[in-house]
Amino acid sequence: MRVYETFEVVSILHGNQMILIAKTNPLDGIKNFFQQIFESRFLALLLSVKITSSYCSKKIIQTLFALFSLSPSADANIQIDLSNQPLVLNNYAYSEGLSHSVVTALAQDEKGYLWIGTQYGLDRFNGTFFKQYFKNHSSNSLIDNYITSLAVDKTNHLWIGTAKGAGFLDESDNFNLIVFPTPANQQKSQWIQDIVIDEQQRVWIATFYGLWVITDHKNNEPTPVAGLESLLIEDLEIREHQLWIVTKNKLWMMDNLNGNPKLKQSPTNWGMQVNNIHWIKSGSQNLWLIYNEGLSCYKQINGRWEKQQIPNYQVLGDVYDVIENGVESWISSDKGLWRYQYQENIWSLYSANPLAKNGLPTNKTRNLFFDNKGLLWIGTFGAGLSAKIDRSQKNQHWLNQLQLALYLSKNISPADVTGISEDKSFNLWVSTRGSGVFKLSPEGKILQHISTDTNIRISNSMVENVLVDYHDNVWIASTGGGLYRLNKDNQISHYLYQPQAKHPQERAKIHDNYILDIYQDRLGRIWLGSMTELELYKPDLDTFELKSQLIPDSFRQVGERVSAIHQTIDGTLWIGGDAGLVWIDETRGESGHFTSKTPDNSLSHNDVNAMAEDPQGNLWVATYSGINQVSKNGGDWLIQNYHQLPAIADKPYYAIESDEKGNIWLGGNQGLWRFNPGNLELMSFSKEQSSVLQEFNPGASSTGDSGYISMGGVNGFEHFVPGNIEPYVFSPSIVLEELKADNQLLSLHEDQGGYIDIPANIKLLHLKIDTINLVSGRLSSTRIRLPKLSLQWHEWRKDGNFMLMGLKAGDYVVEVETMNELSPKIFNQRLIKLRVADYSFIRKHHQQMVGILIILMVVFISLFKLKEWQKERLKLLAKGRHYKKRLHKTDIQLKKHRQDIQRLNTELLDSHNENMDLQYKLSQVQLVDQQTGLQTSQYIKIDIEKRIRQLLSYYLAEGQVNLTINPQLSPKIAFVLLQIDHIEELRKDGGHFLLTSVTRQVADFLEAFARGTDQIAVWKNNCFLMVAQCANSQEIDVLCQRLSEAIASHEFGPSELERFSISCSISATEFPFVSQSPLEFDWNKLVEFSTSGLELCKENGGNGWNVIRSAHENVTQLDLRTYRYNLNDFLKSNKVRVSMFNYSNLG
Repeated sequence: MRVYETFEVVSILHGNQMILIAKTNPLDGIKNFFQQIFESRFLALLLSVKITSSYCSKKIIQTLFALFSLSPSADANIQIDLSNQPLVLNNYAYSEGLSHSVVTALAQDEKGYLWIGTQYGLDRFNGTFFKQYFKNHSSNSLIDNYITSLAVDKTNHLWIGTAKGAGFLDESDNFNLIVFPTPANQQKSQWIQDIVIDEQQRVWIATFYGLWVITDHKNNEPTPVAGLESLLIEDLEIREHQLWIVTKNKLWMMDNLNGNPKLKQSPTNWGMQVNNIHWIKSGSQNLWLIYNEGLSCYKQINGRWEKQQIPNYQVLGDVYDVIENGVESWISSDKGLWRYQYQENIWSLYSANPLAKNGLPTNKTRNLFFDNKGLLWIGTFGAGLSAKIDRSQKNQHWLNQLQLALYLSKNISPADVTGISEDKSFNLWVSTRGSGVFKLSPEGKILQHISTDTNIRISNSMVENVLVDYHDNVWIASTGGGLYRLNKDNQISHYLYQPQAKHPQERAKIHDNYILDIYQDRLGRIWLGSMTELELYKPDLDTFELKSQLIPDSFRQVGERVSAIHQTIDGTLWIGGDAGLVWIDETRGESGHFTSKTPDNSLSHNDVNAMAEDPQGNLWVATYSGINQVSKNGGDWLIQNYHQLPAIADKPYYAIESDEKGNIWLGGNQGLWRFNPGNLELMSFSKEQSSVLQEFNPGASSTGDSGYISMGGVNGFEHFVPGNIEPYVFSPSIVLEELKADNQLLSLHEDQGGYIDIPANIKLLHLKIDTINLVSGRLSSTRIRLPKLSLQWHEWRKDGNFMLMGLKAGDYVVEVETMNELSPKIFNQRLIKLRVADYSFIRKHHQQMVGILIILMVVFISLFKLKEWQKERLKLLAKGRHYKKRLHKTDIQLKKHRQDIQRLNTELLDSHNENMDLQYKLSQVQLVDQQTGLQTSQYIKIDIEKRIRQLLSYYLAEGQVNLTINPQLSPKIAFVLLQIDHIEELRKDGGHFLLTSVTRQVADFLEAFARGTDQIAVWKNNCFLMVAQCANSQEIDVLCQRLSEAIASHEFGPSELERFSISCSISATEFPFVSQSPLEFDWNKLVEFSTSGLELCKENGGNGWNVIRSAHENVTQLDLRTYRYNLNDFLKSNKVRVSMFNYSNLG
């Protein structure tokens, strides 16, 4: 395997988290990588990692050794990109409306809604809002809140698998439960493993008790699939008219789904390993299977499945899902999200990064799903739902915190960009508030840094603006530190206002040290705007001259700050500040002043932040509340403030630029925007185009001769060509979600002509219209009209609720339009056809029609059926007497049943109340212990029950109830309890801090010691519980001995300088405990045996281990009740034996 990059690692502290940054150094291959290790550069590599936590050191070493363990000969063609390029996502968690943070299933219906199954509830998402579904008192609600799988059929029914059964949601959002046959040896409630639907609309349901199929959708009765050797179905997958079935030990295939399905067991000539498979995923090109040893990929070549080269388990980690789109595969794992590009043959890892606002929220990725627009949705374990944004434009985000950390090799605050200017070589000079000035190449590489501690120094790193003049001099304006000029020879001059200086010329180089803006006009003159003055540079004297007298008194009486300067193509000089906008015509000696209160020509706000000029010569002004266009109408200036557009008005804009097409680019506190003055369309580039910056700074923008626009703010600046950045336009779907007539819910079924039937004579018709936009998530507004009644549109509504009155019989077409709230552009249209019934004639003449029908029936029967009636009369009389007797008996039984129903209702109500209490307690259970980061005892219980079921299915043949096993050679589940010795002494010596630190390190040690299939959890009384799968009893002894020796040989402590050894006590039990009827011994009681075993260790001085086993095969439940699970009483009765080590008095 060829590693794509190696690393020089530095650390960045971000809050309470440490981020490792890799400086990439390309190598020719793995040979050079190992050569560095053998040349003792591996030590230098680790020493460059500035880490204070032993936990982080261990993780880095584990990752490096995982890479070293890869075989170069086996995987020589695989390239792995570990540079962790940013993955831009929209993240949705509990705060956005998701019912639970653990996502378990994803699906999309025919209307376009995204359905999300979680561990506690079901959600429907339209791109803006989540609609939640839970189990409640209603009979039409979900059967359980734990969702395991989702699937949608062609009738748009959502099939739902839960922890207690399966069913589907109909068009009225009613849950219809599927009733499984319940033989005596099976549970009534079914854990649903998976649900898939084939092209024939057969529903295949995988459970722990077999595979079921539903073919008749009228009755929806499941039928068991016969022929499988195991009833434990792990996973299902449909591929090319074939159903692939993963059972406990084998892989099966149901072939010819479009004809007569035939079940086939996986033969050896398939070319793949077919044992120990956990799940299967099918793509357009590959077949993916997860085994005990990790993920494998197969490709069908000449009718045989050929195994493909992919990274091994140590690199990929625990894989949970795979999805393909034809050109690449996405793989979810506990290390993050992997992307495999077929053509380049590159594997890229995207991991969680707290510095990226729209990045991956956690490495624990689970479910993957492509919606009908090709958007990738990612379900996570504990961090909710994410959607991958298609970033198609070529904008760059430079001077971000990661780039600065790599350049400076130290932790640094985000660059707060205040000004940008381009020189003749297209290099960018960027001023920052707190980090000085940076020079960047056109490709974004940092070439030079000017600050208080660099070779070329300035006395103040709080730089407010920067300008490169026509002679390539760099002017640097600081806050309180005056002005600097850097010439071509890197010689720097300092201009400082010094009122106390002795020489008058030194005293007045400039007149204010707090400079806000630097500007060069079309004549090459340098202007300064400061907190109090307007100044002009005099090159012959190398000083600045006051020009504040040019500003009208009406401006200076209200404010003094000059924050923006611009000269339009006609030579007019414009000054913006805290008192409005001023224009100055120097040739004519005229000036004017505009404010927010100027009659018929008012600004949107008095605080001016920035100005720009479009190709038509119009001046655009960004203020703290909206934007303004200044144009000349004859000899007068005309201001348009766009206060009529809610999307623009009352919002602050800090940076403004114009492109060659006349579009206005705006930077505010809600990201990057583009405004088209022609059609008044305002388009956001924050979510759709992943603009990393969400807040820009006043005046921090420029348009260079290179054609790029640069706009800066908090954490860097955006650099882009306007023609290359286009929004991902998507028309939201329009859905008729609900239809009510006089408050009665109607069916949305359409006839062959597309009409929905409406009852006659209704007074009020209510339409609920929803818009689905999963791409951008923008809130849309909707309006409707009925041309048959009126050509006038209803008002725009965001909630989509409309009322129609006075509909008479006939056909109607409702026109629907949707519009984004930020733009007047109509995004989508739809027609809804309604047909109001006409029952007036039938209602008016129905009595006469009924009379005529009765007469005709009597005549017809009299002529043709008189004889048959006479015969039937005698039979009916006889049946009547018989039914009277049965009716009497039925009345007696009915009274009895009513009494039973009343009693059952009372019991059901009590059971329901208990169930609600248990559900509430379950929702309060935490998944992870906050101190150690391990799973809690409540969470691991679910895994233990699943392991026991799998182990019993290994022992039990189908239909067998009792079994006899070899207690020494059969597989076991080991319950190993570990407790630190002398824990109270640790608390007394070092206090709570020392005890917490050692406990955390022991938890990290156990997590590293454990195998991939082992589970570690925090147990009661400061104990740790390890649940391990062992091949036999002897392996448990070896496990305990190795664990005890490993703890004793390791050193722990609060820091590298304070390390010491500790000992621990270990006690283990095994399941099955006895070979006869193993289920009589509950695993909870076996853990209590281990707790008693720990006490034995403590009584003998600790620092040892023991294993508790049954001494006789006839230990029964009666013995348990007799000795009350007391280990000492069992020992005295010789019912159990204890294998003990390191105790001299017990041997």
